[in-house]
Formats: sequence, structure tokens, C-alpha cells
Amino acid sequence: MIKKSLLLTTALFLGTGVAHAADIVDTSVSDWSGLYVGIHGGFGSGTFDYPMKYSEELYCPSVDTSCDRPNDPSISDYDFGADITSSGFFGGVQGGWNWVHDPIVLGIEGDIARSDINGELEFYSDTANTTISGHSTVNWIGTARVRGGFLAMPELLLYATGGLAWGSVSSEYEFDGFGPESDDTTESRMGWTIGGGLEYMITDALSLKTEYLYIDLGEEEIFDYSSSCGKGVICNLSIDQDISFHTIRAGLNWHFYR
Repeated sequence: MIKKSLLLTTALFLGTGVAHAADIVDTSVSDWSGLYVGIHGGFGSGTFDYPMKYSEELYCPSVDTSCDRPNDPSISDYDFGADITSSGFFGGVQGGWNWVHDPIVLGIEGDIARSDINGELEFYSDTANTTISGHSTVNWIGTARVRGGFLAMPELLLYATGGLAWGSVSSEYEFDGFGPESDDTTESRMGWTIGGGLEYMITDALSLKTEYLYIDLGEEEIFDYSSSCGKGVICNLSIDQDISFHTIRAGLNWHFYR
């Protein structure tokens, strides 16, 4: 009698456990829907490119023999450039919304992060006869993206993502030769991003994610300087800046269900 009672109790316990496990699986699938917010941190690395142009232009008549080059009315243009390796850490917050049509998960996400992705520049130009040194730092990064993926398991989401990117970039430069002694800029830049990641539901309300994003903030002119470099000759040096980098991040999301 006691043995039968033990068997009945065990069967009831196992049955309840199986049912409870099934409930957890079902819940984890539906729990991907709705609002979530979270935190993240990571590392970024890439190349900052600096296309440069140096030109010399006559501004006096060719018949004026007082000019340094009175019989040379041409304009000379020289293109050159430099690139630097950049790296640094970042950390911030994110938020988004998921729509689930099992096993497909679609969503939107926005994030913003404080960043220290930076690179040092040291470049000498024979053409402009000047040395340019300085550094550039991506101070803030933000993205607004769509996400699309599928549930490889009820608790595991694999996804691709892409959209708009924004960044605040500050630069400081010193010139030894042609150009001013120093210059600095801070600019907001718009660009694009693409990547992918995976997210795992740890509990009913908490998930852990890892994500790769390539971020391109585009090319902008950051410096333009003109000065006399001889009697009747104007010289000009312009510098563009092309910012792009790769990021790897990890984060936690808290989910609030509909």
C-alpha cells in the first residue's frame, strides 16, 4: 500500500514537473514579444581615413613679372592621404520592441553609448612641406535599427540587424610647416550600420545578448586652409575625414510583456 502511494506520488510529481517545464517553454516563446530596455558595453576598432588635397594657384596676371611665376598660369593639384588604426571601449543603454510570429521575431531597437574609440595621426607631406599630428575620438555612438531573426530554440534568438547610425567626433591637429599652428573640430555625423547577433533568455524577464555591428559615419571635410606661399601664389590644404569601425558588444535586456 505504501509502495503504491509512493509510486502515485512520484507519478504526480513528474507529471506536474513535465507540465511546468512545458509551460516554461511556451512562456519563453511568447515572452519575446513586447517592450524591453537594457544596458550594453563593448569594444570598437577600425580605420580612420584622411584624404587630403594640396593646390597652388596663381592670382596675378601672367604678364606681371613681379610674380614668382609670371609665365605659369596653371593650377597644380596634389591628392594624398593617411589612415590610422583606431580602437577603444564604449558603454550605454538600449531599448526596443519585438513582434513574434513563431519562430520569426521582428523588432526595432535604438541605442546610445558613451565612447572612447580614438586614433592618433602623425603624417608628413613632401608636397605641402608640412607635418600634421593629432588625434580623433568618437565620443558618442547611437543607432536606430530594425531586427529580424528566428528562434533556434525557444530561449535562443538569432538575428540580423541594420539601420541608421549617428556619432559625435572630435579632432585636434597641430601643423609644423604650411597651415595654422593648431586646429580643432567637433562634429555630429550621420551614417549607417549593419550586423547581427544572438540573444538568450536567461529568465522569464531577463535576456543576455552578444552583437556585432559595422558602423560607417561617412566622409566629411574637417579642415580647409589657404595662404600665400609666394608672391602671386595662393596655396590651399584641405583634409577630409572618413570614419568607420567594427564593434563587438554584450548586453542585458529586461522584458516587459504585453
